[in-house]
Amino acid sequence: MLVNNAAYTSNGPILQVPWGRWQKAMRVQVAAPLQLVQGFVPGMLDRGAGRVVNISSGAAADLSPGLSLYGVSKLSMERLTQYLHAELGGRGVSFNAMHIDRPVSTETWHLVVDRQGAELGLTSESRELMSPSLVARQVEWMVGQPAGWSGHVIGLDEIEAQGGPRDAA
Repeated sequence: MLVNNAAYTSNGPILQVPWGRWQKAMRVQVAAPLQLVQGFVPGMLDRGAGRVVNISSGAAADLSPGLSLYGVSKLSMERLTQYLHAELGGRGVSFNAMHIDRPVSTETWHLVVDRQGAELGLTSESRELMSPSLVARQVEWMVGQPAGWSGHVIGLDEIEAQGGPRDAA
């Protein structure tokens, strides 16, 4: 199992975020996951078993002012996931992306809210925060699916709708 969950963002208007920060975001959220895939997936394919989950964000789907760098890099990660499935799926290894489309109460989320305001940290339609442990259980549910369950870019609500873990509210 390989879970790519690293993230980097440098929020701000698209013309004001320096090129070097764009490069760093693409290295962290696209190039590094690709390098890890190139390093680990050949062995998974040889064994005929494995799971790759790339952690994405609602910023990949929403056009939120000030989040262009993060959104573009996460959308690239989602497309990478789809290409991995198209080229390598069906050989015992699944490739899926978890699209974090609700705010998750992580240290990073709290840091963004503290530094840049709640409106940036709550870009979802006023839903409650998810716990990191629930997201972890949802990742665990994803990797527990049959190998043929591949090529998905799936949101948290959709995971719940398909029988995945949910908050015990």
